[in-house]
Amino acid sequence: MKRHILILVAVAVAGLWMVAPAAVGAAEYPIKGRTITIIVPFAAGGPVDITARLAAPLMERELGVPVQIVNKPGASTQVGIAALVSAKPDGYTLAAPSIPTTLVTYLDPGRKSPYARKDFELVASISSDASAVSTKADSPFKTLKDLVDAAKANPEKVKVGTAGLGGVTHLTGVALEQETGARFSFVHFDGGAPSTTAALAGHTDASFSSVGAVRGPMMSGQIRVLAVFDKDESPLLPGVKTAIAQGYKVEGAIINGLIVPAGTPKAIKDILEAAIKKATADQDMGKRLNDTGLVPRFMDQAQYTSYWASNEEWTKRYMDKAK
Repeated sequence: MKRHILILVAVAVAGLWMVAPAAVGAAEYPIKGRTITIIVPFAAGGPVDITARLAAPLMERELGVPVQIVNKPGASTQVGIAALVSAKPDGYTLAAPSIPTTLVTYLDPGRKSPYARKDFELVASISSDASAVSTKADSPFKTLKDLVDAAKANPEKVKVGTAGLGGVTHLTGVALEQETGARFSFVHFDGGAPSTTAALAGHTDASFSSVGAVRGPMMSGQIRVLAVFDKDESPLLPGVKTAIAQGYKVEGAIINGLIVPAGTPKAIKDILEAAIKKATADQDMGKRLNDTGLVPRFMDQAQYTSYWASNEEWTKRYMDKAK
């Protein structure tokens, strides 16, 4: 009888030993002295990198541990996200993906991504940069309708620049085609700035780029912004209506946030989410994001996950047509 009791006690103690580390780890997270790493799957200096670097010190202040940025660019975020999904799901390794760029890495079979959507979980979004379409100030296209009507009447004759083949601005242009029946002649550039510059120089008739890329030239009177492709008007482009408000149900925005490996405890994700929420509410961070053409945009785990899913459908719908 005593032997049976001893065995039961030993089994119970062993069970507690096996369960305790996970429970204690979540309760004590983050452990003082440990560093949280945010993998930025882009080179330094871009919108995602800027967002992460502005958020990191505020998260550091809230969490009480160092938060470092490590850039792992390559293959349109695939290199960095692959590093994220292979990390331990303990809350000490995060990554900063970009919608829709990261979606394409695993949605396009040709990329042979080593990960799928199930391999990571979303924590929160931080900032956004909506697509916008613009022309030079003296262009005959004074409204979005003018541009669409011209591309309908003259299929593939109206030249429009994008910030890159298969990127959000290109997909936005394709979505506008599908919505209206217009047919553009796309010219792809390496970024929103050169696309906007080409329209200014008259090399293209219009440019699909980002709010950040058109803000300066619009304020100086060099270009006319015809529409913003987002649910709401951008505070950075006062007076510019959304495409939706003009009768075209088209959206296209880059969303920057943070993700963790699948299996990360909910308690840890909640702690990280709360830290990000405080960071995005910081007025100084908001101003500094605005100065670079970005807008603070917080979505919690559920909202971010829902948005990601809807953007997957949007990307699937137009990805093949954009090739």
